[in-house]
Amino acid sequence: MTQEPSNLPIHGLNVADYGATGNGEDDDSAAIQATLNAGAALVVIPYGVYKIGRTLRLSSYTRLLVHPQARLFLAPNAGVDNHTHLLTNQHHTDGDEEIHVEGGIWDGNNVANLRGPDRPDSYTGVLMNFTNVRGLTLRSLTVRDPESYFIRLGQVSSFDVGHIRFEAPHLRPNQDGVHLGGYCEDGYIHDLSAYGPGTPNDDVVALNADDANYRAQNLGQAVRPHPPHHRAQYPRRRLPHLRAYSQCGIAHRRHLDRRCARRLPRCRRQHGRLPRVPCAALRPQRSQPGRRRGAGVARHLA
Repeated sequence: MTQEPSNLPIHGLNVADYGATGNGEDDDSAAIQATLNAGAALVVIPYGVYKIGRTLRLSSYTRLLVHPQARLFLAPNAGVDNHTHLLTNQHHTDGDEEIHVEGGIWDGNNVANLRGPDRPDSYTGVLMNFTNVRGLTLRSLTVRDPESYFIRLGQVSSFDVGHIRFEAPHLRPNQDGVHLGGYCEDGYIHDLSAYGPGTPNDDVVALNADDANYRAQNLGQAVRPHPPHHRAQYPRRRLPHLRAYSQCGIAHRRHLDRRCARRLPRCRRQHGRLPRVPCAALRPQRSQPGRRRGAGVARHLA
């Protein structure tokens, strides 16, 4: 690859001064993390190929500028648990502010880092993950070959994600481009491009909350708690059927429980497609004389 000129500033901390080699063979994660931990407002990563064996973590008020052709890739077998990402923020619980990342080729190396099974300690395959950040900017990045999501945001506000290039030479399920997992607000997502057949192999932008949180790619994702009054009014054991009955429709098919799913063929025969309002085919049925099936649900919806 021919090195192109860049506009990297000469001030700030350079990771090469902290021991990063950029030769693609040595693990540069410790040197880069030491530079990030030095407390400088500006950190620069020059041209090179950087092998990353541990997650890089950004703290508040950090600006990371990367040469446009500098490649940072996740080392083989580095994806060991649900805390492993190529890049994330430092304080998921207490939160961070004003993080800026610009430039670089960020490679998840999914061929050598396979997603784990759907259990709490599995590798999620999420390449970049930012949780509980106010004032996040991701700009002019090339993000390639994640095992699941390219970029995942949760509890992020006042964010700007733009001029992002997605590449997926090795397609995987659930490769959302920008996946918003809940509590995200006041954000601007723009100028996204996907290169290669099938890229990104799922949603370019996905707006989600409480969606299959047990799956490996969603481990650690911010979820939406049910308000106390909601739990009191609708007991938890009735919520799945209540949601399926009251919001039967194309946009809500994934929420249907087994009882409603069994009635869908009859519903389709009557309407030609799934209706947007409840129909007789989905209403609770009287299974035996004197016994009202689903009476509690019908009473809440009356």
